[in-house]
Amino acid sequence: MNINENTVKERLERINRFLLLNVDFIPSLGLIEGKIGVCLYLMEYAAFFEDEKVFKLSCDLFDEIIENLNINQGNDFKRGLCGITFAIEELVSKGIIDLGDENILEEVYSKILSDAETIQSSDMMNGLGCVIYCQLKRLANSNDANKNDIEAILYKYFSRFDIFEIDRIDLPLTLDMLTLAYELLDSKQVIEEKLLETAKRLSSGVDLQDYKNYNPIFLASLFNTSFEKTALKIFYEMANNMLAEHEETFNHFINKESSVSSHTNADILLSYINMRNLPIQSITEKINFWERKTFEEIPSSIAGFNIDQEVSNFRMFASYARQGRKLIQYLNNHVLTNHY
Repeated sequence: MNINENTVKERLERINRFLLLNVDFIPSLGLIEGKIGVCLYLMEYAAFFEDEKVFKLSCDLFDEIIENLNINQGNDFKRGLCGITFAIEELVSKGIIDLGDENILEEVYSKILSDAETIQSSDMMNGLGCVIYCQLKRLANSNDANKNDIEAILYKYFSRFDIFEIDRIDLPLTLDMLTLAYELLDSKQVIEEKLLETAKRLSSGVDLQDYKNYNPIFLASLFNTSFEKTALKIFYEMANNMLAEHEETFNHFINKESSVSSHTNADILLSYINMRNLPIQSITEKINFWERKTFEEIPSSIAGFNIDQEVSNFRMFASYARQGRKLIQYLNNHVLTNHY
């Protein structure tokens, strides 16, 4: 591990201390605003650094979450059952935990699917979208015995899923969900149509001042990821076109002062990394330059937020966990590519 990676680890250890001291005060068990989001980060940290102490603490937290899980707490993605099951399936898919034959989620899934029968909205946070997403994660981890049942459920839900009901801010998440569906399900045509419609809505909303959801760098990264996972050439073309049309945006971020938030810098950096395989030499040079620049400035840039400040908003606890996950993702990319 080089000095820059050590710097990141020191920042992550501060995040760990902060979260472990405060996690008991978080009222929600959820993914975006609660304890399972913290648990997800801590387990990924423990797996990356092979830290047995943090893994033991995160396992204790996981057991507490399962013990206090209430199937009547709602199904939404931020605080409810869909987000919680999504996080658990994510940990299973990465080999961090093994649910074995206990079927601890069976009752939870039964409740989610029962409620889904009467859901009218396609919303990704509290409608059919979040149900589909958590079921896709479940399908990816399922054994042959229940795959057919899950697929049948998903096809039924997709027949009711309407892209035009999705809030604009949730379109990136929708594209990710549909990309996973295209990977897993056999009937590609229906999914492909919804994928392309989502991408069109995204590409028509480019905003140079939006530092994440509609920034051309982030959008190009999304399209490139969809291309890598689906091999649909249209996404490759959309990623290239987005970069070519907004070349000045790259220069803006390369030359800018560190005036935006650390979350913004993390999102931009990871978007650059995700596009490394695009065959545009000028873009590749900018990616390499930006990664070096940001990695050298980690104390004041990507990880420069102040976690010692008093936090009265419980959502901020989960925010630190999400930032920690971004840094772990960054280290994974750096270790895997190691191009400088």
